[in-house]
Amino acid sequence: MNIYFNIETSGLSVGEEGKKDARILSITAIKTDGDILIDKFATFVACGEYLPKYVREITGISNTLLKGAPRTKTALKYFKEFAGNNTLISYHIAFDMSFLKFYGAKYGIKFDNPQIDLLPLAKKQLNGKVPDFSIKTVSDFFGISLNQSDVDIIYEIGKVLL
Repeated sequence: MNIYFNIETSGLSVGEEGKKDARILSITAIKTDGDILIDKFATFVACGEYLPKYVREITGISNTLLKGAPRTKTALKYFKEFAGNNTLISYHIAFDMSFLKFYGAKYGIKFDNPQIDLLPLAKKQLNGKVPDFSIKTVSDFFGISLNQSDVDIIYEIGKVLL
């Protein structure tokens, strides 16, 4: 089975010495068996701090949405239970995995699943055909609607590239 997933965060860096660690704000995922959609997972994550305006604007996540959400340890535990040891797939997976591994190590949750990064596959297949490899540009090229969640877009890109 495959787990297509996306993480929204409060910033870009985690685990870098001298920098404040960004927080996980949400985790969304789709579980598939071949072309069959098996299940979906979604959780906001209570990050324990007030989100600045620019983070709210970029992610679309408000402080209100985070109220009552599980804390990071619990959210990661739920996601790991959902994902199991299945293959994790994302677009620019190194970013998402840096958060899963950093916070997972902090709470004793291992994310050592096999991984597939759709970004290098897009670069290989679309080299010279698109001006950049942003998820928006790649989606536009493949005719994938951006009027859906990020994880649904990642899943649609994966169906084309894999």
